[in-house]
Amino acid sequence: PPPLSPFFCHPPIIIMIFLAIILLICAFPLILFLVKNMTATEANTRNSTHASDSQPLQPSHQLRKWRKARIVISFGLINKVGLLADAKELYCIALVKSDDEEQKKRQIWKQTATSLGLNEDKILFCETQRGIVAIARQLNIQLCLFTPHEKEASEILRKLPASAQPPTIGIIRKEENFESVFMKCTGAKL
Repeated sequence: PPPLSPFFCHPPIIIMIFLAIILLICAFPLILFLVKNMTATEANTRNSTHASDSQPLQPSHQLRKWRKARIVISFGLINKVGLLADAKELYCIALVKSDDEEQKKRQIWKQTATSLGLNEDKILFCETQRGIVAIARQLNIQLCLFTPHEKEASEILRKLPASAQPPTIGIIRKEENFESVFMKCTGAKL
């Protein structure tokens, strides 16, 4: 018989090569997955380090969820409404004692809403804290952002039974940051 080549003289080498090929075939999807994740991680790092670039960061899943929700914001927080301007359904609610006060607040809301591209008709007026509760229940509001002036309404809404689907409530005090209260309520960062 003809002499065997040196390659075939060592069966362990053949087995090792065969195992290496199988390992490579099995590991190929894992290698692709790791490469894709590494490039995605690098892209996210680039986006977060260059926040001043013209490309806006994508909102988190939680924030996208809340942007689709019905939100009521107190008239006392009108200077913060721009942070929620891209919410699908944003209402402003104002406690008023007279028609003159209602007209003044309506005019301020109209100017603010127009400058931010909001619906200027989405301002609601009531004379009592219970009116706020009635409006929130009627509109099936998911998030209420109030000042301490609406404390009574927030307490009533918090006591609603679960079957009534009570809204999430945030009270923004002067010493608190609007964004941090929003994050406590929703889990989303503005």
